[in-house]
Amino acid sequence: MDILKISLVNLPDIHSGLLANIIRKEKLGSCKAITSRCSLDYFNGDIECTNFIVFYDRNISEEDVIELKAPNNIPVILITEHSNFEMERTAKSNHIDLVINAWDPELVTLLYGFISQYQVYQSQHVLIVDDSRVDSYIMTNILTRDFLHNDNEHNPENVIDLLTNSESINIIILDYEMPNKNGCQLMKEIKAKFPKRDFIFIGITGSRNGAIKFLNDGADDVLIKPLDHDIFSLKLRKLIFNFKKNQQEKRSLEDYKNILDSIVKDISDPLYILSTINDILLEKSTETEESIHSKLQCKKAKDKLTSTFTSVLSYLELSENLHDSSLKMGSLHSMISGQILTETNKAKTSNIIIKESLNPNIKNLHVPKQLEQVITYLTQNAINNSAGGSDVYIRLYLDDFNIVFEVEDSNGSNPAVWSSSHKESHKEQKSINYVLCQKVIDTLGGSLGKKPGGNGDICYFKLPSNTLTSKNLH
Repeated sequence: MDILKISLVNLPDIHSGLLANIIRKEKLGSCKAITSRCSLDYFNGDIECTNFIVFYDRNISEEDVIELKAPNNIPVILITEHSNFEMERTAKSNHIDLVINAWDPELVTLLYGFISQYQVYQSQHVLIVDDSRVDSYIMTNILTRDFLHNDNEHNPENVIDLLTNSESINIIILDYEMPNKNGCQLMKEIKAKFPKRDFIFIGITGSRNGAIKFLNDGADDVLIKPLDHDIFSLKLRKLIFNFKKNQQEKRSLEDYKNILDSIVKDISDPLYILSTINDILLEKSTETEESIHSKLQCKKAKDKLTSTFTSVLSYLELSENLHDSSLKMGSLHSMISGQILTETNKAKTSNIIIKESLNPNIKNLHVPKQLEQVITYLTQNAINNSAGGSDVYIRLYLDDFNIVFEVEDSNGSNPAVWSSSHKESHKEQKSINYVLCQKVIDTLGGSLGKKPGGNGDICYFKLPSNTLTSKNLH
């Protein structure tokens, strides 16, 4: 995947600085600020080497949008103070993919979301299998407009060879009604031929029976002809991001397995065995400076391996519980586990789960969905403070009659989260998030706060356990 080069044309400093920091931190690409007298000058001139354009034009009109010569092969986002439905429709027909009102409080979030979606799309490769050239053309047009790499195959008999020679294909769109072999038959054949490859299968059909057959045979989704662009794009986006999340979880589980294999190998290592034997031989020996040093070294080696092994088992137990069918959408444990897996690529996580957090009294609790935003807020702040790979400690436990969730980062407190001396806009954004979280916790009769810990400041919430029962959700 090519490195994303994002051009920020006339974007105000307050937005460009924040967006550039996010892009750099998330490793989505690089940003370059460009100043142009007006949008028409930029788009009607020689556009510099870029593969993503974000441009700001405060007073651009619908007529100006029509005159823009926006490129159709790269994403373009327009930010203006005078957007409306008609302008958005005109902009889409002139290769502008997104229009955002400059006063939108979620402006930077929307920009980041669109850019990150585009980056994910760059790793996707779609194969359309449909004997109808008209339907294939319609789907190709939709996929290309969404910047998804795609190929067509009109003969289902050629698909197996095509997949064999192109390992990048991970999304397959299959028409049901095809000569010699229908879409369901071909899907079964693909699954049998490539059991270790993960595909997203989308069925296309004009009949109710075809849709039922696709879903019964394991298709990820089915679309009914004639296709609607917006529905097609929305469903595809959902499938791609769910697929990406599942792949990340699989990689995490593989990592845990590799760690476990490594630990087992260390335990069976001759050096470990010799150190254990040495420890036993030294047990009754006369204490000398040398023997005391040897005992200490042996103890450290075994303690380290035991601690690491215990930690690995906790990781595995956490991952297993994440997929437990008993954990429903309102499960507190599932919310925390999901957030941890989302953030694991950003920092080292330690003491993620302790025995009390697998206690059935906690595991079976069901809580309002709003509590997830509090978990996300506390976790992300700690992750953001843990630059340089420092540890983040995440704990869930019973304290008398309360459920306690704690997040502690080893870099200590970050004044940007709590201090009133930060820049006004940044402080306002943080305080709003904090107030919203406080409101959720207050509604449940709990408390939200911060206290000193052994490694740094601990941000936490505490809730009475008798308020978190499944009956509160119904």
